[in-house]
Amino acid sequence: MLLMPDALVERAFANTSGRAARPSFEGLLAAAKKLQVSANALAHHLSNRGWISPEMRDLLLEQVIDR
Repeated sequence: MLLMPDALVERAFANTSGRAARPSFEGLLAAAKKLQVSANALAHHLSNRGWISPEMRDLLLEQVIDR
């Protein structure tokens, strides 16, 4: 919460190809870059905050690993 407060996360997704509630992989990468955190950390944060399901988190993380 300290590095990624809700308002900051929402703003990071505002101009991406996804939303915080249902991010695309590209949106996740773009938002992570804006927040200066890893895509992995952001995916876990979104899941921990209840914005995405654990299944969605895992799908996004599979794409991070495949890159």
